[in-house]
Amino acid sequence: MYTKPPYPPQYPHPGYHHHGHAHSHGMPGQPEPASNANLVKGILVGAAAAYLLTNESVQQASIRSVVKLWSLARGGVEELKERFQDAHAEILAEKEQHD
Repeated sequence: MYTKPPYPPQYPHPGYHHHGHAHSHGMPGQPEPASNANLVKGILVGAAAAYLLTNESVQQASIRSVVKLWSLARGGVEELKERFQDAHAEILAEKEQHD
């Protein structure tokens, strides 16, 4: 069963234009063309990342920061476990008082 397309038949698909060029704008799954501003941003971000990843002092500072954050996270988990155990012990003590 043939159904009429929702667009004029002279255009084979919604992204096609009369000049014969297909535009990706609005087409699902197609990347947008890169603009000069995006290209410059990409180059700057890439250069900054390369500098940071190859600079030893930045690497050492980053590793120190990660170790500190990891230690804080582990300490926080241990503190949370202790609080949970304290709360559990209080609940058990209250239960024994009521029995």
